[in-house]
Amino acid sequence: MIFLHSLYLWGLLALSVPIIIHFFNFQRPKRILFSNVAFLQSVKQTANAKDKIKNWLVLLMRIAFVVCLVLAFARPVIPSQKAVQGSGGLYVSIYLDNSFSSQNERDGKHILDLGAGFVQNILSVFSQSTLFQFIDNSFDGNYNYFYDRAKTEENLSKINYSPSGRALAEVARKQEAALLNNAAGSGNHLFWVSDFQKSSIGDLQKLKMDTINNLYLLPISPTNMANLYVDSIWLEKTFIRAGETNSAMVRLKNAGAQAVENKDIKLFIGQTQASAATVSLVGNASQTIKMNFTLTTNSDQACKISLDDSPMIFDNNYFFTLSVAPKIKIQTITGGGQSPESSFAAKVFDNEDFFDVKKNAQNSLDYSSLLQADLIVLENINAIDNSLEESLKKFMLQGGSIAVFPASKPDLNGFRRTFGIESNTLSAALGAPLVAMEVPDRNNPFFEGVFERITPDMSVPEALPLVRWRAGQSLLRTRAGEVFLSELLLGKSRLYLAASPLQDEFTNFHKHALFVPIMYKMALLSKLKTERLAWSLAENTAALEIDSLAQSDLFILRKLDGKLELIPPQRTLGTQLILEIPKDNIEAGNYELIRKADNKLMGLLAFNYDKTESMLSYYSLDELKTLFSGQKNVKVIENLNSESFKSDFIKDNVAIPLWRYFVLLALIFLLAEVLLLRFAYRSYTQKSAG
Repeated sequence: MIFLHSLYLWGLLALSVPIIIHFFNFQRPKRILFSNVAFLQSVKQTANAKDKIKNWLVLLMRIAFVVCLVLAFARPVIPSQKAVQGSGGLYVSIYLDNSFSSQNERDGKHILDLGAGFVQNILSVFSQSTLFQFIDNSFDGNYNYFYDRAKTEENLSKINYSPSGRALAEVARKQEAALLNNAAGSGNHLFWVSDFQKSSIGDLQKLKMDTINNLYLLPISPTNMANLYVDSIWLEKTFIRAGETNSAMVRLKNAGAQAVENKDIKLFIGQTQASAATVSLVGNASQTIKMNFTLTTNSDQACKISLDDSPMIFDNNYFFTLSVAPKIKIQTITGGGQSPESSFAAKVFDNEDFFDVKKNAQNSLDYSSLLQADLIVLENINAIDNSLEESLKKFMLQGGSIAVFPASKPDLNGFRRTFGIESNTLSAALGAPLVAMEVPDRNNPFFEGVFERITPDMSVPEALPLVRWRAGQSLLRTRAGEVFLSELLLGKSRLYLAASPLQDEFTNFHKHALFVPIMYKMALLSKLKTERLAWSLAENTAALEIDSLAQSDLFILRKLDGKLELIPPQRTLGTQLILEIPKDNIEAGNYELIRKADNKLMGLLAFNYDKTESMLSYYSLDELKTLFSGQKNVKVIENLNSESFKSDFIKDNVAIPLWRYFVLLALIFLLAEVLLLRFAYRSYTQKSAG
């Protein structure tokens, strides 16, 4: 037998009280006058003998009452067979899942609050000498160690929701490592208190626990099975212009089986509401809504989609940023005696003010200026000299885009050296009829947003291909099967290769309606290739293009409300800044990117919580039993009633409690004392009177 609250045994000192009362009775005797004292001596002797027996019995009952009462408070238990098989279970490790999914409710109470209550019960069933490891999803360094009950209760009182979801395999490794570091031996107790959300805790089928310790699963699944959240967002027009109406396409999802009705959705640009909608969704359904907006300023805007949904409120806001696109810098290079002003590509881009076009002739080219462009168009170029080759290679290394329209008699060796692509000329007879092209493939990502619709009978350009490039994905091809325009990704760079020069003898592409949208899409892709509306805190890094980026530059992330500021790990690669996302140290929201040297605002970033915590799919009791059926040291706790759990666990896994029996004995001894004092005295007085 052992005592869970051994400090109460000091209460046995109270045994001195009835003993002192027994041996030092200070009650004054009464003086009674008798007329006949002949028999007084014999009566006195008889009374003294009976008094001594009665007093000793009363003293014994009082001592037994105090002993039983003190032992009841000390919580005596008999360790169960499971508990004594190991080293005594001196160490107990408890994991409480406080991920955002624990905001959900079971019978009107938050999962986290219920879990904290069970942890408190777990602490109370073990003796004062037990050491506890308490782990939550923060994986804080202080939780790598074992503490007494008071310190563990202090850590439990500080628990709050964590944005991190943890796989149970990670939790198991952390618990087993702590036990090993403390030489805990075997027979210790491990607890997992969680909602067992399938999307975040990992594949339990592959999880095999160490058999030397006992593992107990306490699944607290929610009764609320509805949660509306923003799954993704994209823009109808990826190229944003000030004063032009655009639309945010918002995909909403109901992650639960229950329906959600009449939920308000709002779009905020800065602090101003720009659009609103109302959504109703059946269980496990999704819907895309269109929310219009207009940017009236050229500065970056911190935006969010806000919805009204409870009890899971962590995903009620989806943060993103909007920026009016800067001017796209385009340089055209013409060869073969063609004047820069006659460039067909230049004429296309001159029609819009958001293109910054610089026209060059190949024989009077400023090579250093090429590196400042976003898109370079080589139009009717016969050959690429060494200086141009070197400049184009540097341009591609920094992620620039190039469109190539060869001359009628191209020197393909220079193109091969520059781009590393094999090619050959086709035996197309000059003056042969042009061949019509096939209708563009609507499934090709390049044409997304280019056409309102693509029909089989739409007008298409014609061409007589001159060069066959042996690389890239076909964008346009003739009905004879020859590729006219292809796209090739070379690292961060995009290369567009045409099979014919922009001359009437070889094609009418430069005069066709398709020429403008295709050239515009090339230009847009050259600028938008790295821009993101938002980043997920589940990602590891965020890559940003920064103008005039120096290797020594250091950048700060500052939340717009000013409540958080930090310097994340970062590195530079050319003009690209790569930030390691400090997922455990920041909250979802909009952040300013500040250059520390001059405190200059370099842009805005938006971070959102991982969507896996929004999903409402949980392991059931039966599923957990099946998954761990082959592991005898793993037990799934079914009865989640607070008091029943505590008593059942002590009885089945820790010890057989005896306190209630000692309370009963204390009451019996107290009753015996009362009976002795009453009936023994009455019997004596009656006989004396007789």
